Amino acid sequence: MDEHQRIEVLENALAQMLKPVRGIPFYVIVKSIAEQKVIKFDKENPSDARLLERLQAAIQLCAQELYAAVQ
Repeated sequence: MDEHQRIEVLENALAQMLKPVRGIPFYVIVKSIAEQKVIKFDKENPSDARLLERLQAAIQLCAQELYAAVQ
């Protein structure tokens, strides 16, 4: 099995595993998996808005690195 086939098998397996969680709120999934509480975000709060910007920037960097790794 080559790398492409392996990734396809893993993607299909993950998709099957995630089907049962459709419709379950995100905070419930996080609490059950990570045993952490999800707090509400207030985009009007300057502190929360800055945190959101930093999280978005971090996600962009990760996505760029992942994209570069598969090219």
